[in-house]
Amino acid sequence: MALLAGGAMAQSGGQSGDWRTVAPENLWVIDTAKGRILVELEPRAAPNHVERIRTLTNQGFYDGLKFHRVIPNFMAQTGDPQGTGAGGSELPDLKGEFTFRRGRDSGFAPVENSGPGLRGIMGSIPVVTQPDAQMFVTADFKTSAQGLFCPGVAGMARAGSPDSANSQFYLMMGQNDNLNGAYTVFGRVVQGLDVVSALKA
Repeated sequence: MALLAGGAMAQSGGQSGDWRTVAPENLWVIDTAKGRILVELEPRAAPNHVERIRTLTNQGFYDGLKFHRVIPNFMAQTGDPQGTGAGGSELPDLKGEFTFRRGRDSGFAPVENSGPGLRGIMGSIPVVTQPDAQMFVTADFKTSAQGLFCPGVAGMARAGSPDSANSQFYLMMGQNDNLNGAYTVFGRVVQGLDVVSALKA
């Protein structure tokens, strides 16, 4: 796995024909036996988790690790040097970043306004958030938001404690609302979702 110095294109959350360039520092390349996966990291949603991914990638920690847990139509998980799901890096565990503060400059594109919260896209990740009008009554002029677990989302795996994420992560193949607000979303696949779906343990 590597952080790519070049750029890539990702579809914007707005109109279907809108494309934008992914910032090179946020483009994560995962090469597998099935093909290449490009993930756009989203430091605004999970700065500490994104920094951990960058650090471990630059150290070569993920090189040669297999996807040890693959559940069809759900997710594919890797990041354990033991290959059992019990291992991690020597770095300290991370505090969960299940929610984040979203400002007006976040580039949020609303998609749906049904149920609790406003759903849309920020960068490439799907989020649910309070409406912008709520920003006028908060001290920091921001609203609360959280990532949503649907196909292509990159999330950080953890043990039972909410603050136990370390090195393991998973790429979603399907939607799972039970993970929303309980696990950290740190990015989303912008190319290679077909590769994710083809992964085997």
